Amino acid sequence: MNDTLSRALQLHQQGQLEESRHAYESFLDSDPDNADASHLLGLVMLQQGDAESARERVSRAVKLRPEDPVIRNNFGEVLRAMGRNEEAAEQYQKALELRADYPEPHNNLAVIMTAQGSFDEARRHCERALALRPGYADAWYNLGLAWQNEGNWNEANRCYERCIDFGGAFADVFNNLALCRQLDNDWAAARGFYRRALELDPEFLPALNNLAELCEKSGELEEAASFNQRALNTAPEDPHALLVSARLLLRKDDVTGAVRRVREITARDISAELEQPVQFELGQLLDLAGDYDGAFAALSRANELQSNDLRYRNVEAQRFLDRIKRDREASRKLAWNTGPTAPNAPVFLVGFPRSGTTLLDQILDNHPALQVMEERPCLEQIEQTLESGPAPYPPSLNHLSPDRQRELRLLYFKKAGTFLQRREDSTLVDKYPLNIVRLPLIHRLFPGAKIILSLRHPCDVVLSGFMQQFTPNDAMASLNSLESGARAYAAVMDLWEAVSLQLQPSVHTVRYEDLVGEFDETVAACLDFLGLEWNDSVRNFAEHASGRERIGTPSYRQVSRPLYASAVGRWENYRRFFREALETLEPWIERYGYSTG
Repeated sequence: MNDTLSRALQLHQQGQLEESRHAYESFLDSDPDNADASHLLGLVMLQQGDAESARERVSRAVKLRPEDPVIRNNFGEVLRAMGRNEEAAEQYQKALELRADYPEPHNNLAVIMTAQGSFDEARRHCERALALRPGYADAWYNLGLAWQNEGNWNEANRCYERCIDFGGAFADVFNNLALCRQLDNDWAAARGFYRRALELDPEFLPALNNLAELCEKSGELEEAASFNQRALNTAPEDPHALLVSARLLLRKDDVTGAVRRVREITARDISAELEQPVQFELGQLLDLAGDYDGAFAALSRANELQSNDLRYRNVEAQRFLDRIKRDREASRKLAWNTGPTAPNAPVFLVGFPRSGTTLLDQILDNHPALQVMEERPCLEQIEQTLESGPAPYPPSLNHLSPDRQRELRLLYFKKAGTFLQRREDSTLVDKYPLNIVRLPLIHRLFPGAKIILSLRHPCDVVLSGFMQQFTPNDAMASLNSLESGARAYAAVMDLWEAVSLQLQPSVHTVRYEDLVGEFDETVAACLDFLGLEWNDSVRNFAEHASGRERIGTPSYRQVSRPLYASAVGRWENYRRFFREALETLEPWIERYGYSTG
């Protein structure tokens, strides 16, 4: 390599971009057809943010040396920086045609596939890159990102940890690792990883915003305000920071100020991914402000954005409804001798989502004889074990031997132990609303187990689901409209009623409206059902909720406050939007003793 070109490269490697740029340009004045110099000058220009000039230079290098896979790959990088992803992908593919054992183009293709929502394809490219270079930290990071976008937090965690093992200990890796732990309801670990990210970069905006949001959800409002202020100092107009600021204003009951702050965000050009939580927040704030038409418009927009989110394109509401239909048909064939009551059986707290289960779990968790496990998929995982067996589920429940029942019960408690440090002097309360569809499994594994059914006016339930941003899955996907939410409610409750009639489980019903209106009487009856004496500590549920490490549901803000009745009958403010949904819900409104006014 020419001495002048070597000097330019040395400056480049030392990070002296402007000096190296001049050196490359000087060299090209005397040798304009040098592909290396043109290529490297283009990379300097890209690092300086001058993508158009970089494109001209690297394009020139491609013409001078079209069979060079490295130049092709880096030309793809320039095009990707310009947002020209399809052209970039063509260059990466050309690089691989020229050199099949080249890991970088696979990794870069994974980045594009993830941006397009093609997460399976992204994973395949990452895996090919890692097969070629097992210690490739960037490929481990992008593989984690693909898994994270698909909602597989465990695999994402594993990949991010491998990224760190191979030298990728960067702020964004720790931030994403924290996000996965938070979404998996391990808030203590999430907090630690956010802080690791900020140790590496004290002004790293995503970690500042995420940690402020986590502290707000945990009720640590002073810490939340501190991190939020640091985020705003770093980026005063950042939409995420402004959104957290709005939530903190709402914590002070400043609804007008919170609405104003969210309006600041909606006035800007923001991504659809960020607009989702902003519109959900705006809808809930406008509801509090009494602007019901505005609230419904914002919530409709939020649900539309979430339904069209590429990250959730594999979510199918119909798949959940088909499963309900399958179980409804199979319920007629369920028959077994109940047998003796299972030892140490948990109490199961179930109900259609948004029926008041979180409020009830906070109350029960404050009783010294009870310990609530909040929304952990222990029973769901047992069900998956049975579904993967040779016999069709749920009819296979008819043929479970006593030994297999004991084995599955032990597996259930083993899984529960991974989520909760059990207190030996307490009864476990498994609060998982959608276990309402697993009544046969509960009854088969835990004969005689006590079940608490949480009920609420069906219209309020459906409206509340429509107003919340859930992490989408097949079951929750139906809540993106009042009509589809009503159909899901009817299907789930029809299954519950049919199986309850057949199996006759031990059930106590708690109506949300009674819990709010007649607290002592309602809670006392529930405790009596559980064979427990009254304890005054149950009245302190709001204080208990504020001090709890996490409340991993959209209800966290409500249950951290004293009882309030404003959510009772809220649907009446939206009656004009309920025409079709009301037809579906009317039989259930009547069945459960409610009215349509």
